[in-house]
Amino acid sequence: MENKKRRSRVLPAVVILLAVVLAAAAAAVVHYMNKGNFLRDEDVEMHKEVLETETEIHPEDVYDLSGVKTVSEEETGNTYTLLVIGGQSPEAAQKGELREDADAVIIMCVSHTAGKVYFCSISTQTYADIPEVGGYSLGNAYAVGGGPLLLETIEHNYGIHIDNYASVSLKDVAEIIQMPEFSTIDISESGLDVVEELVYQMGVLSPGEVAGYISKILPYVTHNIDQGTMLRLIMQVPKIVGYYSEKEKLPYDGLFREIDGYLVPDIGETSARLQEQMYGSEEPST
Repeated sequence: MENKKRRSRVLPAVVILLAVVLAAAAAAVVHYMNKGNFLRDEDVEMHKEVLETETEIHPEDVYDLSGVKTVSEEETGNTYTLLVIGGQSPEAAQKGELREDADAVIIMCVSHTAGKVYFCSISTQTYADIPEVGGYSLGNAYAVGGGPLLLETIEHNYGIHIDNYASVSLKDVAEIIQMPEFSTIDISESGLDVVEELVYQMGVLSPGEVAGYISKILPYVTHNIDQGTMLRLIMQVPKIVGYYSEKEKLPYDGLFREIDGYLVPDIGETSARLQEQMYGSEEPST
């Protein structure tokens, strides 16, 4: 599996990415939030019936979570982590359609200690121990319990902390990038590349243009980000302008096996490496 790691200067692009999901300015938080699809975790329905058969392999046979260290509150205190999901469209949810597996899973961690924004795409075929469900692919967690269960599953398996999630369907992403400002984005690229390119394209817009397009984009996004969190994050935006970015994909090369169609990571080493990338304090080199 291809494993990429790249550092580049994060211009105002990352600022705009946060703005897309979290709103443009404190004065407009309530206005834009009303245009989005805020969903409380307790209101997300579980649908275990979407799992057609029992998994062929069991966590206790191939997967030892006892070697996974859970990060402390002190380690995560100067970070904000958003889980970006390629998932169900708000329109499909309103029609009562059952969720399907996640199409894309991307972790975005802003580390103020390291002055870095870390993007990590996880294959949806990665094997995971889904709480109260069992061993299945990571994408299955979204089908069963939406954003909250997928977030909980990643925390449970990798020992990290994720603050919030935002979900958008690939169909809606295709509509978004048909807007004139994003027409150069290639939808055939990987989800991680599309997100990064969307961030860059938004970064070249003026503040006034950004505010206008946020009102168009948020109706496509389902999330659990409350207004108070939005306000706190917006106050941090000026610090993020000069941050660097890193990009990786999981499972890591050499740290997984393929069993019955699942990508089964060496979870102890994988979680330790992921935590170091997210929470390590090393300053990025220029």
